[in-house]
Amino acid sequence: MKSFLKGVLFVFAVIAVIFIGYKLIYGGPDQTPVGDVTGSYPVVAADTEEADPDTPDTAQPGEKPADEERGYTASDFDFYYKQLNDSEKVIYAGVYNALTDGKNAIRIKGLTEENYRNRIKRSVYAMMYDHPEIFWISGGYTTTKTTGADSKISVLLELEYYEFYEYSSNPKRYTDELLEKVHDVSALAYGMENDYERVKYIFRYLSEHTDYDHARLAESKKTFHSPSSMLIYTPYACLVENKAVCAGYAKAFKMLCNACGIDCLYVTGWGDKERHGWNCVKLDGDYYFVDATWGDSDVTYDGVKLECVNYEYLCMNRSTLELSHTLSEELFVPPLCESEKYDYFVYNGFLLSEYSDDGVSDVIERQSGERPVLIRFTNFAAYKETTECVYRNRVTALKPLNIAFSKSEDKYTIYIYVIDG
Repeated sequence: MKSFLKGVLFVFAVIAVIFIGYKLIYGGPDQTPVGDVTGSYPVVAADTEEADPDTPDTAQPGEKPADEERGYTASDFDFYYKQLNDSEKVIYAGVYNALTDGKNAIRIKGLTEENYRNRIKRSVYAMMYDHPEIFWISGGYTTTKTTGADSKISVLLELEYYEFYEYSSNPKRYTDELLEKVHDVSALAYGMENDYERVKYIFRYLSEHTDYDHARLAESKKTFHSPSSMLIYTPYACLVENKAVCAGYAKAFKMLCNACGIDCLYVTGWGDKERHGWNCVKLDGDYYFVDATWGDSDVTYDGVKLECVNYEYLCMNRSTLELSHTLSEELFVPPLCESEKYDYFVYNGFLLSEYSDDGVSDVIERQSGERPVLIRFTNFAAYKETTECVYRNRVTALKPLNIAFSKSEDKYTIYIYVIDG
């Protein structure tokens, strides 16, 4: 028994040494903590009455608008803020103002016991989704509740920083580098002729300049991971380091669209049964889904990686999205996304209802230089006939080309990969 106890104590001692060493390397006593973690916290007074989130705040003549009283002015791009009720908007504004002031916590007064946890969760995530430029918070947070004599509760809300930011000796450099990159890339996108072409440019830019970071994703899931591995979830990783995962792609996409004056929001859910993040973008009054991560869909042919920009994930409506994605609607209601006007296939005339050599060849020739060349059909018969003709090398536009191809029966879509050129 003594030997067993000694063994247990030895294991705990080793773990303690590792933990202390980890803190000394990445967050030792000579590091300057980010935010106020020991002093007083900003206090926000949340209303306890439930308001209809679909009803805009109104003010009587001579009164300040509700947003102004809270010290926060919502922009046209704050999609999630507009879904909150009044008390949630107060919390959202308090969190936003604290974080932009270099603090990571606020005290919330005036809440009732009922449903306060969900209010806080909605407020925090709405703020994060609306403001990807505040990329240093992880989404984790803790709440400490106290109850007063009037049964009203006060909650200390403390948000968690990503380790790379918390332990950095110069965290501001991350923000400066990100904003400079957003400015440079959005200036190029803004030079396109219309908003659709700007969105398409941003989609292509992220595909061509970013790699999906499988290595750091695996590292980030370890118990003792390197702080820098957590960068992959941020727009900084996507735009400055050129390596990220879906959250980084999608948040960078939103920042670039917003910088071009285009309404864009970050949405979450599942893709191929895994947690996933992508976007909605607004064009001519209608929203469309965009998945820049899946647009970066390189394939390997005969041992050689072929770089691809897959535009089938550009401007999808909901019915098309749901062939491969599932939206999360636990906290927020996403836009309807019913229009097909700017669907990549519809807008460019790459959606066919029947097979003809001239029609298919025209679609292929108008996508010269693209990989993959995409053709979608409205019915199975046309899709099946075209697939057979491509396989048998009967399509005139393909005869001089060295190609590989794949197909999706669920989507009635053919993907043609030009190997040379």
